Amino acid sequence: MNKEKNIDVIENQECPICSKPSATYSEYEIEDPYAKTIYILSVKCNSCGYKKSDLEFENPGSPAEYTIKIESIEDLNVRIIKSADCEISIPKLGLEIDSTFNGEHFVSNIEGVIERFIKYITFARDNEEEKSAKKRAKNLLKKLNKVKHGDESITIKLKDNSGNSAIISNKVAVKKLRK
Repeated sequence: MNKEKNIDVIENQECPICSKPSATYSEYEIEDPYAKTIYILSVKCNSCGYKKSDLEFENPGSPAEYTIKIESIEDLNVRIIKSADCEISIPKLGLEIDSTFNGEHFVSNIEGVIERFIKYITFARDNEEEKSAKKRAKNLLKKLNKVKHGDESITIKLKDNSGNSAIISNKVAVKKLRK
């Protein structure tokens, strides 16, 4: 389990969006059994509502693309560490979460990644009016649930140019990327 420590908070700072002195910057460390020390950094503005957070390894790696094939229920426990600058995809299903302006970081496992995709697809389906798009979302949800029950295999890819993401498994293939 992760252990939090060393929380630093600086309040009433200039917001990078609205420039008002109402932003709070915070940093804390977590000790992860696989990645060792990870720094969690965040900013939140009380004026405009801007929020951003990210994580950094104490000793970042090189930019890399991580690929793992999920073939069993046991594979759902594989550890994922994703920085906000990391893209994550399931190529077989045409799904991708890119590293947009307000990207999300997390420390989770494959099951948690699948749950995130399920949440996003469910939201999109529920807000879609076009029947063909609703049907595609329904089929994607079925396939992801099959993966969760070990009845279908997929490949998950992480592409991170910051060196602050990883898939922790002896099954992972790592391809170094150029900066």
